[in-house]
Amino acid sequence: LRGMVARGINAQTNKVHALIRQCFAFAVSEERVAVNPALGIGAPAEQKARTRVLADGELKALWGALIDPAGLTKPHKPGETPKPLGAGRALRITLQLAMLLLVRRAEVAGMRTDELDLEQGVWLIPGERMKGGLPHAVPLSARAVALIEEALKLRKDKTGVQVFQSFRGKDQPLLPNSVTHAMREITDALEIKGVSPHDLRR
Repeated sequence: LRGMVARGINAQTNKVHALIRQCFAFAVSEERVAVNPALGIGAPAEQKARTRVLADGELKALWGALIDPAGLTKPHKPGETPKPLGAGRALRITLQLAMLLLVRRAEVAGMRTDELDLEQGVWLIPGERMKGGLPHAVPLSARAVALIEEALKLRKDKTGVQVFQSFRGKDQPLLPNSVTHAMREITDALEIKGVSPHDLRR
């Protein structure tokens, strides 16, 4: 955990710490160990609430790159051959929807066809997919509907329920980390510093 703190991975460090405590608590309840050695040890990392808000110019540049990233390359050292960005159209649509709908990356990555009423312009996210555990109705603008329809056409498995299908296999949801990676790649190319998909909601 100290190594994680030294690398600045504060939130993830505290999650690992909490998981260790839970594991030992379970072991105590099963009489596998006598005591929980993690009890009484506070969270190892200090967490500060993020306040990053993208400026209008940054939002405009990001939106433009999500529509057409032509000309952008991955960061490279002098003398290296520039490589094009790896974020495909479907991943870029997830970020566009995150910007338009102000939803979390996991919610848009896990979007399902049975949650959508495109005719009425409503996306009903079930409680089990929401952080608060309650269902959430998201109104869809005409632009959002058009993006979702485009994403549906891009799917390899047209009969599946996932709007954004994982690269791992048939009709599995896209991993939220893939959305984060795509945003990091694009914002690095645009030289927009210190942003994450969650900052789009703010």
